Amino acid sequence: MESPDRRFKMKWWGWGAEGVRFPLPTSEVTLEYFRSRFGLTRLEPAAELPLESVEIPPSRADAELVGALGEIVGPENCRTDHRERVLHSAGKSYKDLLQLRSLRLDRATDAVVYPRSEGEVVELLEYCGRERLAVVPFGGGSSVVGGIDPQQGDQRLVVTVDLAYLNQILEINKTSSTATVEAGIFGPELESQWRNQGFVLGNYPQSFEFSTLGGWIATRSSGQNCLRYGGIDKLVESVRIVTPAGTVETLHVPRRADGPDTMQMIVGSEGTFGIVVSATVRVRKLPADQDYFMFAMTNFHAAVDACRSMLQGDVCPALVRISDEEETAATLALGHQPAKGLRRVVRRGAKWLMQRRGLLPPSLSTVLVGLEGAAEQNRALRSTVRRHFASRDAFYLGRSPGQRWLETRFQLPYLRDELLANGLLVDTLETATTWSNVESLHAAVREAIKRVGSEHGNPVTVYAHLSHLYRDGAAIYFTLLGRQSPDDPVGQWWAIKNAAGDAIRQHGAVISHHHGVGTDHRAQTGRTDVEQRMLSQLKQAVDPDGIMNPGKLL
Repeated sequence: MESPDRRFKMKWWGWGAEGVRFPLPTSEVTLEYFRSRFGLTRLEPAAELPLESVEIPPSRADAELVGALGEIVGPENCRTDHRERVLHSAGKSYKDLLQLRSLRLDRATDAVVYPRSEGEVVELLEYCGRERLAVVPFGGGSSVVGGIDPQQGDQRLVVTVDLAYLNQILEINKTSSTATVEAGIFGPELESQWRNQGFVLGNYPQSFEFSTLGGWIATRSSGQNCLRYGGIDKLVESVRIVTPAGTVETLHVPRRADGPDTMQMIVGSEGTFGIVVSATVRVRKLPADQDYFMFAMTNFHAAVDACRSMLQGDVCPALVRISDEEETAATLALGHQPAKGLRRVVRRGAKWLMQRRGLLPPSLSTVLVGLEGAAEQNRALRSTVRRHFASRDAFYLGRSPGQRWLETRFQLPYLRDELLANGLLVDTLETATTWSNVESLHAAVREAIKRVGSEHGNPVTVYAHLSHLYRDGAAIYFTLLGRQSPDDPVGQWWAIKNAAGDAIRQHGAVISHHHGVGTDHRAQTGRTDVEQRMLSQLKQAVDPDGIMNPGKLL
């Protein structure tokens, strides 16, 4: 059995694989962007920090408790050493990274256990219930909303349950196009094993390389190609979850109408009901062809209208992604990988833009379109898409920036470490709403963030893209950049977060489309009292003693 140490390829102090960096470019365009907006005259590279120097509270797990846990999972798989506790005590949110970079965590898990089977998970929950130990399920540790924060609630101490050993594909049913998989498997492991047999799941969240199937289910994840494949809630056929009240396995059926679907109550429960140990998911044949290309449009409004009409006209690519004018400008300035191709084609298109609208880059909105399927089908759909955008006065930027985006799509989060190293506040938040509300919500959230930034004396640049599109609406993904408050960066962040959340709720939108709730959003879900009581009673039914991931979701 493979050592669970394999999973910690990810930096403890930032995003991505250890030893891998994507530094900010040092071109004059990039430097001018940071000078003009944030007053930075030079850019410093991110430096690795010593994990041994992180201060954490001492473990409260005594020898008797460690011994008892070790009897269940094996002595070598119950750990209380400094490294394990640091690695399992913070996620990857801005707030988490601020704490880690300060070399101090106010809260830390008391012990980390690695069960080797579902039976051991059952034994662990029984023991933790008897001993009043809070249980925090752990997949890849990539939560950006405080989902793995080691809170103890009303329990004595905290035990983190890492599912690293539960990482096998148990069955592929080619007749039904389903696969049964253990929850601790990472995205790349899942994909590589399925591709060898000609199948694909198609769920590609930004965290794909460092997140697990169980984490996707627990947070109700939605990948970038949801137009073709659907979010994880559509991809899961059946779930097996161990709760303190017993094990539940939902029916293996394509759909059910025998009352409310209990599986959909488990999907998105964020570890507060139990530990997802395996799932049966719907797979598809590996697409024979991928075709990604990009358009430029004169503004965000035109791009939104063009994409909405395309989808509602039953033209449905695998992916459509709309960047607003500010994000297009940032992409060009920050030199993210697609920018090289964008700069070249923007130069070619500048004459067109000036002739048509009197505009110069970066007064542009860009639209990325991705097709996945048989080559012949993609060719026909590509022609349809190009005709549609031509009728909307769009400029075709070609395949080069689209293909480059596809090849580098998981690299963007690495830039956050470089920005943090230069004293910048950099964070993301996302929401979803209907088409009739998209542009007003986009404007309101941007204004709320900018207003609070100015009130704190640190102007904030806000840019956005529509990341997941549907016939009736879309998810808006915001990124914000500003100077960190030197006195209270966490307070500054909370003020911005709360203002954005207020704007989202005032516009009737959802507080999260795919990041989840965790601790950060639990006060801003907008649920009615009746809804809250329904969820609380469900938790009471499966976790009567409240040991499962206290402080999250509810």
